[in-house]
Amino acid sequence: MSKCGECNEGLLDGAVRSSCKQTFHYNCIGITEGGYRKLGDRKSTWRCPKCKSGGQMNTPTLSPMQEPSHPIPHAMNNSTFKYNTSKANWHTFKETLHTLMTNHNILEVNISSLTPDQLDKFVHSLTNTINSACLNSFALKTGLRKPQASWWSENLEHLKKQCINLHHKIHTHSKNKQTPPADLINKYHEIKFRYTQTIRKTSTEHFKQFCESQGAEDVWSITNKLLKYNNIQPSTLKVNNKFTSNEEETSQALLTHFYPDVPDTDVKHTNMRNNSSLLPDTEDDPAFTSPEIISAFNFICHNKAPGNDHLTSDICQVFTRNYPELTTNLMNHCLQIAHFPTPWKEAVVKIIPKPNKQDYTNLNSFRPIGQIPVFGKVLEKLFTKRFTYNAHKLKLLNRSQFGFTEQTTER
Repeated sequence: MSKCGECNEGLLDGAVRSSCKQTFHYNCIGITEGGYRKLGDRKSTWRCPKCKSGGQMNTPTLSPMQEPSHPIPHAMNNSTFKYNTSKANWHTFKETLHTLMTNHNILEVNISSLTPDQLDKFVHSLTNTINSACLNSFALKTGLRKPQASWWSENLEHLKKQCINLHHKIHTHSKNKQTPPADLINKYHEIKFRYTQTIRKTSTEHFKQFCESQGAEDVWSITNKLLKYNNIQPSTLKVNNKFTSNEEETSQALLTHFYPDVPDTDVKHTNMRNNSSLLPDTEDDPAFTSPEIISAFNFICHNKAPGNDHLTSDICQVFTRNYPELTTNLMNHCLQIAHFPTPWKEAVVKIIPKPNKQDYTNLNSFRPIGQIPVFGKVLEKLFTKRFTYNAHKLKLLNRSQFGFTEQTTER
């Protein structure tokens, strides 16, 4: 099995450079699979943009002492969503995944004999294999979706689709060196005119309603609402009556505030940690079952952000249904040796601004959220169900405990 010359990951099919004869993923080389197929006999002489430029693709070359005359603004998408599975071909994904699993000998590993360190390496290898199958089967997300205007309606969406469809028909005639019919062009201009007029009328009426709803007591109320920016990034923070001067200081201030590295001197806590490593002289918990694990995966919504492995819950669900025995053995081995795999504990931390705060230079105006891999969420849920069951069975919970307890309410 060949590897991509750019990302060094396994691939079954890809584009071949005529200069170096290496095979690459289509997305790594800057061409779509359909575009590469249409080359036909010209594949033998095809050169990618990187070969034509003789250097790195779309990357200007600067000497070590040279700096650009002005900073170039760029948009950065730090989302953990990587694969677009809305129109996924799951049959292709299953076939590709099975081929990679067989080639990497993952199905032959005896999971029950792995030590904690070996288990971490196995999980890391399994995650890379699933990602390789995803790269060969799914399209990549190009960026964040633009927010839709509050005045947008179904009628506008219908007119928009009509304009796009008519434009595609005209483009198809031109591409085939045919003159588009006059009635098709006239219909396109008619729909486009209605579309633009409807947008102008709807947006104007919405803005008038917005202005009329403002109170007269504050002359700047409209301006303040128009300039309001909710997605505030913590670029400068106030720490000990001083402001941070760069991103590194800001990141360090957030890290120290939310995750302080302070030693715990409480004797009770120290004894609890020491006793946690001692195995109790009790019966082992019953092993996880495949239906129980699949039910835990189904509980996680597909739109939930994945962790740093970029695997959403729908990808993990398909994997679990195709390899229920492997997944069950993996989860049960974690339960048996009391080990939570390290790759499943690594979280991507996002800093979220709290709403309606007066001062966003204050550290308390933000809160962190941690995004862990879906497999880690499922294993955590399975462990939690075991703890909760034993707590109820042994009557360890206080009778007044209602919060975070199933089938109870605080009211």
